[in-house]
Amino acid sequence: FMRDRGNQVVLGTFVSTFVYCILVLRTIRGFNDTTVVPAASVAVGILLSILSLGVLIYFIHHVAFSIQAPNIIRSVWTDLREAIDELFPETLGEGPEADESWLEKQIPDFDADAVRIPARRDGYLRAVDESELMEYAVKHDLVIDLRRRPGQYITDRMVIARVHPAGRVEREELIREINGMLVYGSQRTLSQDVEFAVRQMVEVAVRALSPGINDPDTAMTSIDHLGSALCMFANRRIPGRYRHRDRKLRVIAKVFTFPGMADAALHQIRQYGQSSPAVMIHLLQMLSVVAGCVVREGDQAAIRGHARLCLRAAERGIDDDSDLAEARERYGWVINTLERRGRTPGVEEELVDHDDSLEVEKPE
Repeated sequence: FMRDRGNQVVLGTFVSTFVYCILVLRTIRGFNDTTVVPAASVAVGILLSILSLGVLIYFIHHVAFSIQAPNIIRSVWTDLREAIDELFPETLGEGPEADESWLEKQIPDFDADAVRIPARRDGYLRAVDESELMEYAVKHDLVIDLRRRPGQYITDRMVIARVHPAGRVEREELIREINGMLVYGSQRTLSQDVEFAVRQMVEVAVRALSPGINDPDTAMTSIDHLGSALCMFANRRIPGRYRHRDRKLRVIAKVFTFPGMADAALHQIRQYGQSSPAVMIHLLQMLSVVAGCVVREGDQAAIRGHARLCLRAAERGIDDDSDLAEARERYGWVINTLERRGRTPGVEEELVDHDDSLEVEKPE
């Protein structure tokens, strides 16, 4: 509400008119039976009052328009698109995907010889000062492994990073410096957290599916926009976990991947919408569209797994045979699209858990 430019203009007009009239009121005074009235200033105050009435009419119309569900969804989608463009600006190109076992091959003793850095407060991790973190690692010839990414909730004494090797910098200094490069808050923001906008859109869909509202059209509108976001994200290059400077590994970052985004976008809608034939059919249809956009093998496996879960949910929640047959047909669209994209048959269809187990530092 406060970020909307129209609302800002309205509030600014009201406040400025009020302040101006108060200031003019001070100049109206009487002296020796003579009243001094600044005619020009009063005329400007009247014009501002008329302008405020016009702005009020606009405000009523603007609020009534902006609180409609499709417009709210579109606003959140705009935020999500801007976040994707800012955090993942490069389109997908040629290049090998990150090898998760690379660290163990290069530094076999990393886990045993690393200092664990605990958090010093609770809250959501809003942002990481990546440039400062890199400079600190170069200055002290360290490898810093970040264990959490922006958007995740941090509890006191949870391990947020590992620093290798131990002994080059005093432990208390490491804890103080690395915590100083992290921004915490009571709420999530879009600064470095794409998942936050996805969760907002999912929240609209889930609330629309609640028994008290029962608005499947709004849920399907959210599903359409989530499909657009997944297609956009599928064609962006995901930054590698391993960040180098002068050909030496310096920082290992937690990255937001397509399977993680698909989990955030689809799990709750499937769980709360499995008894709605229209929603489940539409969800599978959206997955068939996204299946035509994914390129990476891991992304294709994620879409295949979600399609399978959606079909199982539809089989549990849909009683009508014709609706169930349509859901199975949409599932077939997903599989056929993936096969046309070159998906290797026989790959495991189940989803894996993309959330790491929480690691908490034990009290000394």
